[in-house]
Amino acid sequence: MKIDILSDLHLDFYFKLDLISRENVVSFFEPVFTDNQTREIGNVLIIAGDIGHYNEQNIEVLKIFQKEFYKYIICVLGNHDYYLIDSEAKYTFDNDSFTRVEDMRKLINERKICTV
Repeated sequence: MKIDILSDLHLDFYFKLDLISRENVVSFFEPVFTDNQTREIGNVLIIAGDIGHYNEQNIEVLKIFQKEFYKYIICVLGNHDYYLIDSEAKYTFDNDSFTRVEDMRKLINERKICTV
């Protein structure tokens, strides 16, 4: 079994929610996952924190990871995964970063994307 690990993805710096597509995500991450086609993609991906600041965006990218690259994904949340980045996030999560984390966990579990 091969396990790949990434951290500090900060997806919101690379993808806007309304512009996330399979083609964009695959073209961006395939060279990362294959080290420019010099290695095979592993069986499991561990994301070791700082996925991104927006839950829905994170979910959309993780769904593509699961469909295109990895059957199993394990997410460990980092400090940025607790941030409430703007006033909309503060309002949505009642100014409570733990509520944001619970929402992310709920979305991941509902869609059976990865283990948190």
